[in-house]
Amino acid sequence: MIDKLEAKGFTLLEVLLVITILSAIMYSIYLTFTSTVSSSAYVEELADIKQQGRAFIRIFEREVSSAYLMNQSYVPKEGQKFNNPTFFIGINDNYNGKEMDKILFTSLAHRIVVISKEADSGELPVNQSEHAVISYFMDGSEPWVLFRFDAPQFITVESAELFGGSLRSEINSFRYPLLENVSEFSLQYYDWISRTWYDEWDSTKTSRLPAMVKVTLVLSGSSGNAERFFNLIEVPRGMR
Repeated sequence: MIDKLEAKGFTLLEVLLVITILSAIMYSIYLTFTSTVSSSAYVEELADIKQQGRAFIRIFEREVSSAYLMNQSYVPKEGQKFNNPTFFIGINDNYNGKEMDKILFTSLAHRIVVISKEADSGELPVNQSEHAVISYFMDGSEPWVLFRFDAPQFITVESAELFGGSLRSEINSFRYPLLENVSEFSLQYYDWISRTWYDEWDSTKTSRLPAMVKVTLVLSGSSGNAERFFNLIEVPRGMR
């Protein structure tokens, strides 16, 4: 009787073998699960980067294509000084060896936002128009963050103090971070007269807009993702 019961048990070797096999199966399942989670996070992050980049390109194209300058042939009256409040300035800049350009221009692409108490009554504020001074730039205090600046009012290049590293306090409220993890923001400007691409542009010297603007944006992710976005934008008023 005892011999029969002992015959139905497992040897130590069999138990160890079963444990080893189960451990291998569990480890395989763990690897598959972590790989799936990592792949899912990678794909999610990549999709988010692509969405942000495409949205930026659409907005940037709309604003740059609506850039304008006031009539440069205007002749002020005798003794009167005329400071043209419209401009298009692009500055070639870099941060740690990477292209981080700056751009400041007047555009007819301002989005009117109802922010007054009269909004509830359906009345629009009268202090807004399609005109805006728009800028995109990197701030050295927050690396890899692309800021956007949109002031629905006339300001001068000097008063903005943008390319000195800071904005005037009263218009600083119009600046906000737009994109993070920007590893490149590069701009080039095409002059239809000289048929040449330039890394910088200054309408206060050329008295005209560029005919086209070439934009390159590279966004990086924490998982090592990096997506490059490119667009060639026509500036209709720059082809005149």
